[in-house]
Amino acid sequence: MIEQKRVINPPEQISLKHILKLTDDTGIFQDASGTQADKVFGYSLNDNARALLLCLWMSEKNKDPKIAMLIKIYFGFVKMMALEDGSFMSYLPDDFSSDSDSSSDSYDEDFEENEDAFGRTFWALAVLYLNGPVELREESLSYLNESVKHILRVKTPRGMANILIGLTLLQLESVQIKDAGGMPLQLVQKIQSCFKQQSEENINWFDPIVSTENGIIPYSLLLANKILKSKHILVTIDQSVNYLESFCFAKKTINPLGSKAWYLKDGELTEFTQQAIEVFSLLLMYKELYRQKKNKSYLEKLNICFDWFLGENNLGIPLFDKETGGCWDGLEEESHSPNQGAESLISFWLSHHIYFSNGTN
Repeated sequence: MIEQKRVINPPEQISLKHILKLTDDTGIFQDASGTQADKVFGYSLNDNARALLLCLWMSEKNKDPKIAMLIKIYFGFVKMMALEDGSFMSYLPDDFSSDSDSSSDSYDEDFEENEDAFGRTFWALAVLYLNGPVELREESLSYLNESVKHILRVKTPRGMANILIGLTLLQLESVQIKDAGGMPLQLVQKIQSCFKQQSEENINWFDPIVSTENGIIPYSLLLANKILKSKHILVTIDQSVNYLESFCFAKKTINPLGSKAWYLKDGELTEFTQQAIEVFSLLLMYKELYRQKKNKSYLEKLNICFDWFLGENNLGIPLFDKETGGCWDGLEEESHSPNQGAESLISFWLSHHIYFSNGTN
């Protein structure tokens, strides 16, 4: 076991303090200036879908009425972004008019740029239908049914992976979405096709660029294989996980890929800026690997990933801020980012939930 060197200890309970600070009646603001909401850049569908997922996870054990309130706010945001064609707008400026009607619009020409957000929203809506407040479930199902027509249009591996997670969770609970019965297999085949097209000697990945939130893709395949039970899927999972580990675990601490320049084939790895969303995705991946394979090495790596937030990282400084309940927006060359925005905040608390659930820590 690698010796852990936490600078701080994690909180036992999830704090809503910073989440509430960044959230108004519309949704959660995507950016912060320091620890205050920066309203200039408005709201993103990505952050509100992730915030909805977080609150749904939290509500499984915590009946705090504030969590129920936040679920309604974030679901309300998703509904506001929904378009008549079953897709969603991805960004909402702070100066939008609540009287304007975007429901008749189509986002078709920009769909490829926003399909990752579409996928994350589908996942959150699936969890809302399965585990959310009873009064919201049928409405969430209607949005899922409307969005089905766009699922097989999605081309990005992360977009497909997020949808695959949602579809698999539904099918594991015997919930069938309209015309979507065979879609998990079709999405897996598309993801594996990306893998075959992009993989070369010593490079086993789904994209020509290794960017961020990478663990989501192997995680989605692990989940889907509970239904599909394919040896070919297991091979893809093993090869892609090994490839991620070749640079993420090249050192004793977790070394998530830096975002200053994404990793190109035959390119150079960038160490900074390390992002919370990437570490969250690895935690999710290792949790499922441990569940399915019972290999303690995955549990050890899950622990190392979570401790990245607490100071077990390249600089030895915590990203989680115990005072605010927020998380700094990345690990840079000399310190952490000066801001505590929504993506890093939600990523930490999602990671906290994964780490503490089912006693795997």
